[in-house]
Amino acid sequence: MTSDELLELRTKFAMYGKGCSDAAHKNRLKYELERIRNIGSAGHLLQLADILDSIRKRRGIAGPGRGQAPGSLVCYFLGITDIDPLQFGLLAERMLSHGPSKYMNIDIDVDSCGAEYVNNLMERELEPGLSPYYVRFFKQDYLDRLREISCKEGLDYKDIPLDDKATYAMLATGDTGGLPGFGYSGMEEVFQKALKEVRPSRFSQLVALDAMCRPGPDDMLPEYISRSTGKAAPEYPLDNLSDILGETYGLVLYQEQLMLIVQKVAGFTAEWSDRLRKAAGKHKTDILTMLLPQFIEGGIERGYETGELNTFWNEYVSGRKGWMMFCKAHSVGSAYLGYVCAYLKVHFPEVYQKYWRK
Repeated sequence: MTSDELLELRTKFAMYGKGCSDAAHKNRLKYELERIRNIGSAGHLLQLADILDSIRKRRGIAGPGRGQAPGSLVCYFLGITDIDPLQFGLLAERMLSHGPSKYMNIDIDVDSCGAEYVNNLMERELEPGLSPYYVRFFKQDYLDRLREISCKEGLDYKDIPLDDKATYAMLATGDTGGLPGFGYSGMEEVFQKALKEVRPSRFSQLVALDAMCRPGPDDMLPEYISRSTGKAAPEYPLDNLSDILGETYGLVLYQEQLMLIVQKVAGFTAEWSDRLRKAAGKHKTDILTMLLPQFIEGGIERGYETGELNTFWNEYVSGRKGWMMFCKAHSVGSAYLGYVCAYLKVHFPEVYQKYWRK
């Protein structure tokens, strides 16, 4: 059996095991498997999944996902991440569009048990394919606490609901003391203030605040607060984008949103929308100049005016806002971790204090 065949078998088995056999998940899985087959990275993904399985068998744990990996359904089905990308509107292209390279950049958080296992594995050179350019493991102390809570108290953070009112009520007070995950180091006070003003009641709001409490995207925070609290009405840069920008009240906050917009407005393929995303974020003017006529022509064909298309491009693609956007996949993983710890702090305060304050 080839690596591609084994990957398809394992992911389809997981798809049914997780109750994700609807048409949307089937189509997404088919698409990702085809892209992975073309890249030639099936063996490396299987190798990484086996390493994480070995860590879990030793009672170690890994984080829910960071960086671009939460955007991949294959990673979710393999247990590389704990996040179903379709649940949060995440895109696979962030990880799968790598041209001829079969090395997809994946970052993994592990506890001390996992870090020790990985270090020993690398020292023995049993996994030469896992180069630093493919996967990076980060030791995180908070995962040691979650492991202890899981093993000694029987609490599995994967079973925690994301709509708990008491958890959101605590977060709305700005109480993030002892909570890892949220926002950017050094901007904790900004995040706490934003929580008090927005008073989030939905997970999507936590994701947005995590994305904006960082240098660059934080410029959008005042407008987000105004719109989310009803002080200002949502405004959209182009017509018919409420399905993409509704969750951020018309703001183009995520890089994934930009990708979806150019697909809908101008007919870009998923792969070319990711190329545009990269070029906008890195000010690659030669690539942007090449893509502009395609965007204008595609937009005109779909009923948009040349002037509004150019205005959007100058503001959100070639302009400053093109590099202010943040990776939604990373913020979903970060907000998920912060929310889980907040839930434990609210519902199991003695357990939380017992392990988290060590």
